[in-house]
This record gives sequence, structure tokens and C-alpha cells, in this order.
Amino acid sequence: MRRRPTRVGEILGQLLPTAAPTVRVLDLGRIWPLAVGDAIARETWPARLGADGVLVVHCSSAVWAAELELLAPQLQERLAAAAAELAPAGLRFRVGPLPPPPPTPSASPPLARSARSRAVASELAGPIADDDLRAAAERAISGYLSRSERPVDSA
Repeated sequence: MRRRPTRVGEILGQLLPTAAPTVRVLDLGRIWPLAVGDAIARETWPARLGADGVLVVHCSSAVWAAELELLAPQLQERLAAAAAELAPAGLRFRVGPLPPPPPTPSASPPLARSARSRAVASELAGPIADDDLRAAAERAISGYLSRSERPVDSA
């Protein structure tokens, strides 16, 4: 006997009730830094929703958890304002794992300046009377020229 194809809506309807708290926590995770600020967001992370609708927030230390328990009413208000209907019934702070911090942008490596770009820069900036200004202009011109140079084939 042939089975009829299952509609996507039926599958989603079966899955969504169990996935809804997870999706809600993910949404709260996106809103969290905006609602609580950078300093608190670096030390905390929304972990899960309890059956009672209370958001359990992992903290980097017991000190943070204790401090934030005292600030819970204010943080709850800020989260409610930012999250609207997604806002949890309350907040509970516990020491727990946090996601790794985003990578910090590293400074660009110093630009290798060719002898040609330095010579051209020196010639172009030569007429500038002020020594500091001339040196800054030479660095800027040399950097620009070094970025725009094409690698030379060694063959």
C-alpha cells in the first residue's frame, strides 16, 4: 500500500512545539547585548528557558551571578523593553559556560614598502618645509604606492 506524502506543515507542526523554547532563547541571545549592555553581555549568556518561563542566564563567576541577581528587576525591565513579547517571566543567574568571545580585530601587519615607492614618495614630499609633515606625507605616499604595486614575476 502506498503512503501519501507528508506535508511540510504537518512536520513543522510536530517539531515546533518542542523547538519553540530553543528558538526563543536564540532570539533572546541576539537581543541580550542590546538590552543589558556590553559589560554585562561579555560576562553572561542566556542559556535556557525554564518550564516556568524564567530565563536562566549563565555567568562567568559567582560574583557576577550574585550581583546580577540584585539587578534582576532592572535587567528584566530593559529586556522586556527590548524583547517585547519574547521577554521571559523572570531572570535567574547561575555560573555556567559562556560562548567563546568574538575574535578581536588584529592590527594589520606593517606594509612592506619597496625601495621604488620610498624613492618616489621622498621626491614628491621633498618640497614640504615642515619636517614632521614631510615625513608623514612620505609615509602616506609610500604606503599608497606599495599597496598599488603589482608583484613582479621572477621568471
